[in-house]
Amino acid sequence: MLKALKGAKAPVLIAGRGSRSVEAWDQRVALAEAVGARVITQYKIGAMFPTEHPLHAGQAGSTEATQALRDADVIVSFDALDIAGILKQAARGEALKALVVSCSPDRYVHKGWSMDYQALPALDIDIAASPNETALGTRQRARLAEAQTAER
Repeated sequence: MLKALKGAKAPVLIAGRGSRSVEAWDQRVALAEAVGARVITQYKIGAMFPTEHPLHAGQAGSTEATQALRDADVIVSFDALDIAGILKQAARGEALKALVVSCSPDRYVHKGWSMDYQALPALDIDIAASPNETALGTRQRARLAEAQTAER
């Protein structure tokens, strides 16, 4: 995923469900800035990226966000709510040209109780993990594990 993002000319991140800690917020901003990715947020989910940041491309479904998705060569969804619907709306009946990556456990809960209304999107890469774990580097994971052990 990182290799694809680093080589992308027009990457887009969709900031979905995730941690609202300051560290997680800063990691999302740092990732977007490091790869120059536009970031789409969702009205249905609490703030996951600063809306005043120059890389913010608006809310899913907005004209700016839709155009960002249509222009993207790599799209990475961090546990977005109804990623299939977001991509379908942006595609407007045409195929998106982007490599699509999803970091979400949704494939394990799809068609579970009351989840049968969302479609599973066509993906190029599916990372069945928490988006917070995906964004954390090895050093941060080690620090997090040490902190959790110390709390016990």
